Amino acid sequence: MSTLCRSRKPALRDPRGSRWWRHHAIPLDVWAHRTGRLEGGWRREATDDPRDRFWVDRLVRWMLRHPILLAVALLLAVVALFTVLLIVGPPVPKG
Repeated sequence: MSTLCRSRKPALRDPRGSRWWRHHAIPLDVWAHRTGRLEGGWRREATDDPRDRFWVDRLVRWMLRHPILLAVALLLAVVALFTVLLIVGPPVPKG
């Protein structure tokens, strides 16, 4: 092992223990604000805006209007997935 590897400082951390790379979203936020992409409120209702025509936009609008139902649906999906995985069993053969 080289001296450089042994003397390398650990990754920068904030007081809560998160790694420093979470702050890399800041340039994206600055760019979006500078180009006006953050103007206006959340689009919870369909409008004549061409961005409202895609299925993903309809899904996001539904999720924004029904956050509790979304949380329950996600919880039920996780429970169902793990139930199926427990029924199927381990991925390695027994014996």
